[in-house]
Amino acid sequence: MGTYDMNLWQAEAALKEHNIHFQPGLNEDLTATATWGAQNLGLFPGARVEGVFSIWYGKALGMDRSMDPLRHANLAGTNPKGGTLLLVGDDYGAKSSTLV
Repeated sequence: MGTYDMNLWQAEAALKEHNIHFQPGLNEDLTATATWGAQNLGLFPGARVEGVFSIWYGKALGMDRSMDPLRHANLAGTNPKGGTLLLVGDDYGAKSSTLV
């Protein structure tokens, strides 16, 4: 997971060509809450696009920390025109980058 965002930055031009916006999150919790919004497409009038999809990515420790918004997003269900994919990398040594 450590190089995933670096690859997205490198592909910025190609992503823009396909109307894909890469917005890194401030931390796992805020990002999980923000990506939850992709599942709410169609609940509010005035949508300017048809189909919103988000990807939340992080290490296993970040997922543990973010389980509350992830659990609520899961219980909220999905929408035919929006959703979120979680990508989680395991950290066998349990050595977070915050615990250098």
